[in-house]
Amino acid sequence: MFCVELYISTGDQAKNKQYFDELKRLEAQIAITNISWERLEEKKASRIALYTAGDIQEVMDDGIKREKLLQWGAETMKDFSDKLKTIVKRL
Repeated sequence: MFCVELYISTGDQAKNKQYFDELKRLEAQIAITNISWERLEEKKASRIALYTAGDIQEVMDDGIKREKLLQWGAETMKDFSDKLKTIVKRL
């Protein structure tokens, strides 16, 4: 799988989980479909990610597939960032 993600890692597990929970509470405002909400209970950090089929290592020799995968990543990251940055700054 190939993904773009917001990895929440401040160095403080309680704060990471607090930020994650606040973002999850605002999920409707974020308005991105197919987000994977990964609180990672056993870890210090948490993650919010968007996944697509594909593996960069598997497409390295196929320029067309590689370009499509990288284009998906760039476009998705821009949309992801645009929709999250205002909310994250408030946290």
